[in-house]
Amino acid sequence: MAKVSETCSDPVLNTGPWTVTLQGTAASLTVTITAIGTQNPRMYTGSMQADGTFNASATFNVITRWRPYHDSQGSVQGRVTGSNITGTENLSYGAPCPGGAGVIAFSGSK
Repeated sequence: MAKVSETCSDPVLNTGPWTVTLQGTAASLTVTITAIGTQNPRMYTGSMQADGTFNASATFNVITRWRPYHDSQGSVQGRVTGSNITGTENLSYGAPCPGGAGVIAFSGSK
C-alpha cells in the first residue's frame, strides 16, 4: 500500500505499511485497514459483486499521534482476482482539518 496524497497540514495517515482484511459475505462485506504498529483500524462496510469488485464506506474518528482524533469519512473500492487484490481508500476529513483529504492505493496477494 502506498499513500498517494494527503492535503491536511496535520497529517492523519502515516506512511504505512498497512494491512487490508476482507471478511463476511458478498452482501455483507467488512473491509478493515490497519496501519502496522497501531491499534486503530479503519473499518468499512459494503458489498462485493460476482466479478470480485467491492466497495464499502464508513464514518469514523482517525486517532493520530498528534491529535486525539480527526473526524473522517471514507470509502474503499477495489477488486479481488484469484489471490490478488487491488484498490483505493479515499478519506475526507472534518475537524480539525476541514476540507482535507487522503488517498491510499493498495495491491497485494494473500
